[in-house]
Amino acid sequence: MIQLNDIGIPNDYFLLDEEQRRKLCVELIDVIITIIDENYQPQFNRMELLKLLIKINIEQLLKDENYELIQVLRDIEKILDEN
Repeated sequence: MIQLNDIGIPNDYFLLDEEQRRKLCVELIDVIITIIDENYQPQFNRMELLKLLIKINIEQLLKDENYELIQVLRDIEKILDEN
């Protein structure tokens, strides 16, 4: 399991159903937005910053072949694009 603050991302993320994956991703979005709010100046658009951070991390995770986390980040991107 991978931990981000109090949220655990299971190693078998691929086995979660759609509802479980969505719930986990929404929780992660909330945690990441809170971290952004605490560490960056308010003039930054936090949603754009979040999307940029996700893109950068996906690129790095591809190099590391960490496909579970890549899928989590892609699912988060999908949720962000819905809004």
